[in-house]
Amino acid sequence: MRGILSYDKWYVARVVGSSYIAQRTVDGTVETVELDSHCLACAKSDILAKYGGKVDLRGWHKSRCGAFLLAMAYSVDHEESK
Repeated sequence: MRGILSYDKWYVARVVGSSYIAQRTVDGTVETVELDSHCLACAKSDILAKYGGKVDLRGWHKSRCGAFLLAMAYSVDHEESK
């Protein structure tokens, strides 16, 4: 994986085909999740739905599912701010 984003933000990348890997660092521990999804935006949505937190939104607009990811990310942010 290239670079480190911000502390505890999920970084999701395509491995091959419909396989994706998500990583984040929390309290010095690296969490890694492997998943199968339709596209990058769906993989990021799956991570938000299952694990919560924040996800790197770069690349969300590159698929038809991007609007769903953006709405989900905003709703997670809204729930956390309550």
